[in-house]
Amino acid sequence: MLHKGTIFLTFCLSMPAWAGADDPPVIAPYTITDGRSIDDPLAGAEGVWQTGRLIYFDRKLTGCSGCHGSPGGPGAEIVAGNEGAPALSGIGSRMSPGEIRLWIAAPVAIDPETAMPAFYLAGQRRDGEGGAVNGPWLSAQQIEHLVAYLSRQTDTQ
Repeated sequence: MLHKGTIFLTFCLSMPAWAGADDPPVIAPYTITDGRSIDDPLAGAEGVWQTGRLIYFDRKLTGCSGCHGSPGGPGAEIVAGNEGAPALSGIGSRMSPGEIRLWIAAPVAIDPETAMPAFYLAGQRRDGEGGAVNGPWLSAQQIEHLVAYLSRQTDTQ
């Protein structure tokens, strides 16, 4: 049931004829609440923060640390030209997991002018790694790992 102020968005990616056990990630439906949050984990997945940390610092996979630096300690230098991206230190104290999830999955839903890439929209994959050309950049599970990691970044750490 949808409540006042809730937007329901469904993004679909057609399954190729070769779909099998190692399918590329597909985009599961999700609900954006009040234009600022995806409250439920994508595809019902729960994340592991340690895996999320690895994904965050993997410049080839996400590039997060190249724009936002290192929220939980050393390990990244901001790439020249990306100094305007907000630091994520304490992000878990400022945003709910749902708000973090939306910023990762579809940041243009919050800020249409953002330079932040959408990691869970069709058409984001540019290469053939994992067979997901034109699929989402990250799987629902990878996004949930990032949400778990970033949610742990509080002002008390």
